[in-house]
Amino acid sequence: MRAPSLVGLIACFLAACSDSGTDPVFVPPNATRVEVDSVERLLHYFGGNSGIETRERMVIRDQAAWITLWDRLNAGAGVQPQVDAPVVDFDRYMVIVATMGLRHTGGFQIIVQSVHRVGADLYVVVDERGHAGCGVTQAFTEPLDGVVVPRTEGEVVFVERTSVHRCGP
Repeated sequence: MRAPSLVGLIACFLAACSDSGTDPVFVPPNATRVEVDSVERLLHYFGGNSGIETRERMVIRDQAAWITLWDRLNAGAGVQPQVDAPVVDFDRYMVIVATMGLRHTGGFQIIVQSVHRVGADLYVVVDERGHAGCGVTQAFTEPLDGVVVPRTEGEVVFVERTSVHRCGP
């Protein structure tokens, strides 16, 4: 699970924020946690405005699929100038991407919280976060998150979680 930033913790403390979610998340008890790398440029440029208006879960195992997704992100988000795709060694790694679909305001977030391995199979815990009582931007958003993990040819199972970020008393 990614640690919250100090700024985020301070902002939540000052705004009396809290999170609540659906638990428990099912991951087999014999699973081992997999180290993940974030796709920093993916998050930086497309995190809230991916241009992907549908809820999707993707496992990208080759360069052609990666470029297809990247072109889709560039076109949908309207980023100018176009941003080159980060280099991924698909002989050793693969990319897991989760999108939330179109939302009518800001304040929504999707996070690949963790990845776990059982044999050749991966369990990817994805948290879709909504909000309640928060001041948010009044603009359409299409949240996404992506991580790079060691390559496997096994099955990838997405374990879904939803939570609500509450602001105020």
